[in-house]
Amino acid sequence: MLPGEALEVYDAKEICDYLIQKLQKIPTGTENAGAFHNLMIGIFELLLYPNLSAPRKETPIHDGRKRIDITYSNSSESGFFFTLPNKNPTLPCPFVVIECKNYSGEVANPELDQLSGRFSNRRGRVGILSCRSLDSNDGFIKRCTDTYNDDRGLIIPICDDDIIRALGDYPTIKTNALERILEEKYREITFQ
Repeated sequence: MLPGEALEVYDAKEICDYLIQKLQKIPTGTENAGAFHNLMIGIFELLLYPNLSAPRKETPIHDGRKRIDITYSNSSESGFFFTLPNKNPTLPCPFVVIECKNYSGEVANPELDQLSGRFSNRRGRVGILSCRSLDSNDGFIKRCTDTYNDDRGLIIPICDDDIIRALGDYPTIKTNALERILEEKYREITFQ
């Protein structure tokens, strides 16, 4: 990915349009999971820099028995990832973890439990589940609310539609493009 200052030299709208096209061309399914995973690393880095930085793919934990798809260092000095742990001390986030699910079926409890199982007070208790789509009845948001209400951390689902919306807004509002969506979903989870 480009260093943050290098983006000023390039046309941000052109880059965002290119990323939208790349995302839309990746078919769902396990055979394309690696392509989806790699693209999401770059998209999240673009949308959340400088508040999240230093992405790492396949971070091993528990002596390598488990892996986190993507970890970002929380380097925020303002915005969503700065405010969240300062307003809610039960949600530390020195790192933000992201799990990528490239399938068309419903994202369900096992995926939610997998992500919440990656949380700890040292790593953080905030994560994003990046998936292609969510069921239309908001069942996954309700499960995220259950996890949150049980003090097992905060999991925010982000699907392709959210990413496309954020990439569309990024050229004018930069990091706020995705952080607004994260804030909307956090409120929805909190007040469900």
